[in-house]
Amino acid sequence: MTSAMRHDIERFCARTGADPLLIQGAGGNVSWKEQNTLWIKASGTWLADACSRDIFVPVDLADLMTKAAQSQFDVQPVVLGNSSLRPSIETLLHALMPHTVVAHVHAVEALAHLVQANPQQALSNRLRGQDIKWALVPYKKPGAELARAMHATLKQIPDAEVIFLQNHGLVVGGESVAAVENKLLQVTRLLAITTAAQQSNAETAPRPATPALQSLGYTLLDASNPAHALTSQPSLFKRLDSEWALYPDHVVFLGACSWHYNDEESARQALSKPDAPKPALIFIKDTGIFTQAHLSHAQHAQLQCYVDVLMRLPENEQARSLTPGEVAELLNWDAEKYRSQLSK
Repeated sequence: MTSAMRHDIERFCARTGADPLLIQGAGGNVSWKEQNTLWIKASGTWLADACSRDIFVPVDLADLMTKAAQSQFDVQPVVLGNSSLRPSIETLLHALMPHTVVAHVHAVEALAHLVQANPQQALSNRLRGQDIKWALVPYKKPGAELARAMHATLKQIPDAEVIFLQNHGLVVGGESVAAVENKLLQVTRLLAITTAAQQSNAETAPRPATPALQSLGYTLLDASNPAHALTSQPSLFKRLDSEWALYPDHVVFLGACSWHYNDEESARQALSKPDAPKPALIFIKDTGIFTQAHLSHAQHAQLQCYVDVLMRLPENEQARSLTPGEVAELLNWDAEKYRSQLSK
């Protein structure tokens, strides 16, 4: 890879990683191919850091493609050289894309379509007639299952340059950094949604924790945090009940379910029981979001992503949440436990 190419890659990663509407925390990946080497972002690293630290690890591309041709989608990437970094859990997904440069992002504008009950229709309504070759992959657990589904999709649509992943994100491929970035911007612009929730001014200023909540270890999340809209807007608060686990990173960093209450007394009674769990976040209607402990940067990023996605959902559109089985697969998976630990 020429120094000019590396320069372009790093700055694209830094720009993309700094945009919370595209990347949240350590989520997402960028890769590029050099003959039989695939350079991929390491697990747990942040794209935003690409210009200040080495976040990429080289792996054997030829070995990955050989294993994929043999339907060995659980292949462990062979790291080249002496790098101590661990390749992303989605390395094979990048290898399967035939393009030189590949970007996988969790774009909010795309997620607002991909969590809908019929994402194929939702995407078609926006992308029909556009110069975009795209395909949709049904939700699969990241890693081997997702790579298998990606492989099958690319067999059917080999010239796809944009692959949407249900309840997950999108993958964009191109022969240059500029081509990938321009296509990503085109797609997100076409998918942009403005809803009443975004325009609503009916926000209630969050209130500090009462002595009862303080005694349980809870304090108000920064009062200026826009995520408090989850408790002040009735349409958003309602979604906390059954539309919480919408995509993998949300589950990994914020847990399997939300802890929401109609008032402070209900929260106090539930959380003061001897065997009650002590969730990191609780949501109290018309009051605010409270936290028991310091939230990591990754948790803050995922909380903001969640409210950004919900605000873009049409009010009459119910989101498809991950099933209990899909959630359990994520939380009991060593690869995601490793990524979660790195974020602390």
